This record gives sequence, structure tokens and C-alpha cells, in this order.
Amino acid sequence: MKQAFVYLLFLWVHIFNNSCTPKPELNNSEQYSFSSMDSIANLNLVHSMYQWEDSVKHFEDFPLLADTDGKNYIGIDLQKQQLNEKILVQSNYFSSQWIENYHQLASTIDSLLRNKLYQWTVGEMSTFITDANPWWEAQDVPENFPWSLSIEAIQYDGNEVSFLTRWWKDKTYAVRCKKEQGVWKINYLQGFDPHRFFIYTNHQ
Repeated sequence: MKQAFVYLLFLWVHIFNNSCTPKPELNNSEQYSFSSMDSIANLNLVHSMYQWEDSVKHFEDFPLLADTDGKNYIGIDLQKQQLNEKILVQSNYFSSQWIENYHQLASTIDSLLRNKLYQWTVGEMSTFITDANPWWEAQDVPENFPWSLSIEAIQYDGNEVSFLTRWWKDKTYAVRCKKEQGVWKINYLQGFDPHRFFIYTNHQ
């Protein structure tokens, strides 16, 4: 079973990596210059997104569906998942690529459970995904979060800006943003990277 699980994850990670490979150079009408104002805009975006996630987003990521006995999870509740993805789109914080990656994570969990590659007992921790909160990969919420969060190591490649967020002295978290129709949106969050989200993939 573990071999089948690893193979499924290999396919998903391969798809994810291909979606994140560098894109061909954009033409001049699609290129964006990056300024100090963009740095401020991205910091504000991250602050606003985390404030939304902490106080407005009232749904469970990847809602699970239990069997009729209520003993084991058998997949993702696809109706709830679809509604959750609609809410994520309507928040206007996330790029279409990020939403698609979020959807693929749910699809992978659903396939693993429906195909009985792994058993997940209701009320117990999963054996194949991490127990950290993927939104910031920590159990505790720092004081004055998210306003205590800062960004550093900013890099821009003409299409996407990458940076590290920091809220504890020894804790950083990678984020990437890109412009869609002239608006900065979250394009990558470290905790939702399948290399880190699933236990049996390689951690960096």
C-alpha cells in the first residue's frame, strides 16, 4: 500500500512541479516593474490575507467524510470542498494557480482514502499528512498576529515575487505572489507545498 501511496504522490508532485516551472518570458504588455510600493502592497496583502484566515474564514480545510459507522474517514466531502474553494476565490487573495493547487491537495487526500491506500480513524491524527497548520506551519499563533509579521529576502523575476515571512526570531515561511489582471495575489504558501504537506515526500 505504501508503494501505491508513494507512486500517487510522485504523480501529484510531478504535476505540481511542472506547474511551478519558470514560464517563458512575458511580452512587454505583461511584464511588471517592481518597486518599493509593490513591497508594501505585498506586505499588506499578506497581513490582510492572514487577518481574513484568522477571523473571517470559518471553514475547515479539506473537510473529511466519514463512513456510515463514523469510525473511519473515506474521502473528502466534495460539496463542502467546492464551496470552500468558491469562498477562497471570492476572497480575492489567491491566484488561480494557488486555488488549483489547493484543489489538487484535496483530490489527492480523497483518492488515498477512497482507494483505501491508507486508513484514517475518526478522531485520530492522520498517518500521511502533517499535523501542522499549513497556513503558517506552527501550532501556536504569535502575539499580535498577523501585524507582527514582516517580510524579507524579497526577489522578483519579472512575473512573480518571492519572499520569506517572519514572526518569530527563528521562524520563517516562504510565500510567492504574482499579479493577475494588475492585482497582487498569493501564488504559493509553503505549508501547502505537497513536498511538506504530505509526510512521505522529501522535506527540504
